[in-house]
Amino acid sequence: MSEDKIRSKALALVIILLAVALYNNYRMKQELNNLRSEMSSMEAVLRNEINGVRNDADHKYESVTKKMKQEASLFSDTSINMGMQDGKLVVTMRAVPKALEKNETVTASLTADGTIYRQALDAENQAQFMLEPAEWLEPAFVIESETGYRQEILKPVYTVNTMLARAECDFYDSGANDEGMFHFWITGNADGNPFEEDEIAMAEAKIAANGMAESPGGNGGSHQESGYSQAVSEAQVVEVQPAAYDQLAGEDLTLTKLSGGTDKIVGYRIDVSDYIGRKDNVNYEVYLRITLKNGLQYVTGGPLVSFASTENSSSRSGGSENLVPVLDF
Repeated sequence: MSEDKIRSKALALVIILLAVALYNNYRMKQELNNLRSEMSSMEAVLRNEINGVRNDADHKYESVTKKMKQEASLFSDTSINMGMQDGKLVVTMRAVPKALEKNETVTASLTADGTIYRQALDAENQAQFMLEPAEWLEPAFVIESETGYRQEILKPVYTVNTMLARAECDFYDSGANDEGMFHFWITGNADGNPFEEDEIAMAEAKIAANGMAESPGGNGGSHQESGYSQAVSEAQVVEVQPAAYDQLAGEDLTLTKLSGGTDKIVGYRIDVSDYIGRKDNVNYEVYLRITLKNGLQYVTGGPLVSFASTENSSSRSGGSENLVPVLDF
C-alpha cells in the first residue's frame, strides 16, 4: 500500500474521530444545559413553595394577631372618619362597647397638638369634633364609672391626606398656552374637597428661575420645535417646603379667576408671556399659594409647572402638584 493511501486513510480516521469527539462534546453540553434548566426549574418551584408557606404563615399570624386584639378589645367595632369643613378638621369617632356595666358611659378622647378633647358618645355611639388642622391625632375611647375607668388607645392617625388639595394645569387649552397663559384648576382628594371657593381669601403665584435649561440641540446644534414639547428640561431640582414660600426667591405673578369647571373647586389663569418672550433659555418654575379666610394656607411643595424658551424652541414639564396645608401658621 502506498504512503498516499495510508495518509488518506489516517486523515479520514482522524476526521471521523474528531467528528465523533465534537458530537460527544455537543451531546455533553446539551445534557449539561438540560440539567441546568431542570435545576433552575426545581429552584423556581422550591422558591415558590417556600414563598407560599411563608405567605401562608404570615396570613395566619396576622389573622391570629387580629383575633387576639379583637378579643382583648373593649369594643366590638371602632372607626374614625375625617373631613374638612370651613377650614376646620372634622373628626367623627365611633365605638360599640362589647358590654357596659350599670352607670358606665363611653367617652371619645382626642389629642391634637398637645390639646385633649373629650366628648361622650351619643345614642349612635358617635362623637364629633371640629378642630384646628393638625398633622397627627391620638384617639382613644374611655369607659367610665364612679368607681374608675377602662381605656383603649387607638393607633395615631395621620390627617394630611384628608386635607390635601390638587392643582392641575389644563395643557389642552392650546389657545391660552400659545399666548403664554397657563390655566389650572384646584380639585379635592378621595375624601372630598378640603375647602370651597367661598372659603378662599387670596390666591398667589410666584415664578422663580432655577438654572439654565439644557440646550435641546446639543453642542453647537440647533433644534426647531413648533408649540410646546412635553420633554422635561434638565435643571437642578429645588424642593420647596410648605413654610418656605415667602423665602422663595422669585417674582409675583398675576392670577385671574376662571369661569366654568363646575366639578372643580376653582380655576385660575397665570400670565407668563413676559418670561416666555425673553427666550433666554432659563428654566422658570411656577409655585402657588392659597390662603383661606381662617388663615390656613396651602402651597405647592414643588413647581406646578416648569418651562424654558429660546429663539428656536420651547419646552415645559409638570402641570400637576399637591397643595399641602401649612400647619404651623
